[in-house]
Amino acid sequence: RAAGVVYTLPPPVVGMTFEFLATVAVTSNAYKVITNAATVFLVGSVIMGDVTIATSGDVFEANGTTHVAISEDGATKGGLLGDHFVVTAISATQWAIHGVLHGAGTLADPFATS
Repeated sequence: RAAGVVYTLPPPVVGMTFEFLATVAVTSNAYKVITNAATVFLVGSVIMGDVTIATSGDVFEANGTTHVAISEDGATKGGLLGDHFVVTAISATQWAIHGVLHGAGTLADPFATS
């Protein structure tokens, strides 16, 4: 959905997994995945490359203690066609995330505390 979407994860049950794939670039708002509570966090990392520079890239880390969301803006924070990431519940308070994002411009951290 080009106009963005927000997915709220359910309370984590160990082993529960969700997979996200961008089939169209977000052009307004954001692609956002957020945990169900301020005490449930993301841990892990995503890699992101700049689609305008073939040799670019960076790794962004979800710290497991303050990051509750990933929010892609259709530019520097990802959200372009082909983004793909997976979240898996590893405890009652953490979701592990891994994936590949596509951004444009000066790449920025897509993880958020709200």
